[in-house]
Amino acid sequence: MDKYIKDHQLEFNFLVSSFCAFFRKKVVKITLNEMSETYDIPVSTIANFEQGRSSNLRFIYLYLTLCKTQQQKNIFINSVSGILERSYHND
Repeated sequence: MDKYIKDHQLEFNFLVSSFCAFFRKKVVKITLNEMSETYDIPVSTIANFEQGRSSNLRFIYLYLTLCKTQQQKNIFINSVSGILERSYHND
């Protein structure tokens, strides 16, 4: 993989993971500990994803399932879609 693609992939991962952290804290309003207990995933694993140190796509689904309302689901889906679209168009 050339450096340009790798750099874009790292930037995309960082944008998604940062958004997921924001979404968990500000929209769904749960702590890392609460998310850890809900999904039986270590806090450190979730924190690593939110800090861009993991690109495991299963987390995107987990954040979507945190949503309690359709409005929260729409915010999440539209935001991740926007990040994807901006990343694609910036190539």
